[in-house]
Amino acid sequence: MKISFKLLFIVFLLVVSFTILPKVLFVFFIFFSSFLISSALDPFVIFLNNKGIPRSVTIGGFFILMLCLLLLLIITIIPFFRELIALTNQLPRILDKSVMALKPLLGNNTLAINNNIGNISKYTTQNIKNNITSIDTISKTALGIIKIVSSFISLIVLSIYLLVDKDQNYKNFSEFFPNDYQERVLNTLYATEKALGKWVQAQLLLSVIVFAMYYLSMSILKINFAFTISLLAGFLEVIPIAGPFISATIAFIIALLFRPDIAIIMLILSFIIQETEAHLLVPKIMQKVNNINPIITILSLILGTELFGITGAVLSVPLATTAQIIYLSLKK
Repeated sequence: MKISFKLLFIVFLLVVSFTILPKVLFVFFIFFSSFLISSALDPFVIFLNNKGIPRSVTIGGFFILMLCLLLLLIITIIPFFRELIALTNQLPRILDKSVMALKPLLGNNTLAINNNIGNISKYTTQNIKNNITSIDTISKTALGIIKIVSSFISLIVLSIYLLVDKDQNYKNFSEFFPNDYQERVLNTLYATEKALGKWVQAQLLLSVIVFAMYYLSMSILKINFAFTISLLAGFLEVIPIAGPFISATIAFIIALLFRPDIAIIMLILSFIIQETEAHLLVPKIMQKVNNINPIITILSLILGTELFGITGAVLSVPLATTAQIIYLSLKK
């Protein structure tokens, strides 16, 4: 059987495509995230510019603030890993304490369960310690942190570029299209920027409120990791539907491990926070911001998560919003 050059070329293209596709998608997500940031900041830049503050000074100030936030995140992550290692050392004691707390319910099975849990906890603790302290894990963690920091810097640089000369950048992009479509492309870009900017601003406000509610609740109850878990809850607020549930679950588990006596109280407070977010904050803050059908939101979340993991989940709504605006533009 003869194998044609054309067939070999097609196979080669497919192999190359699947090899470089993750890299291309990563670049796309970085660029799209930069567009989100610039869309959210542009109204404030315009407002301050109208007040007499030069555009370049305003943009510089915003991104110095972002670098400070990155530094705050790094400072937060270091104690988190330190406490995680401490948690692995305390795991057998915590599990023993939990079994003793359940002794009235377990009755005669307490001793057998305690022995089994003791063996499991020792084995788990040793494995976690080995994984945390191994050179391979440390090097992978270091490379991961370097990648996150470099990606964040790329976001800042691209966002500055998009903000500094926004109108000219949009005009340059529209010139890739035929003359008859250039005005429509420009209108679509401005409409997308406006919609995404409002979404980011509303989402940021929601995240800050959720962070504050969790931090206040966990601090009052004196639960460990209060700041880190609250920061995580604020970030997870970006993920529709699933994010709030994950936040509540993590907060409850941490409370169960460190303060089992008040774990139920933390669960109730998490439920109150989620109900407040779902039925009071989201309707008020997100009204006139997100006009996407809830079914499309759920489908885009599932599709984004399945295809691109956590990044796809976070960007599912803004990507769906962009797709809807482009579709409506093409219908005209």
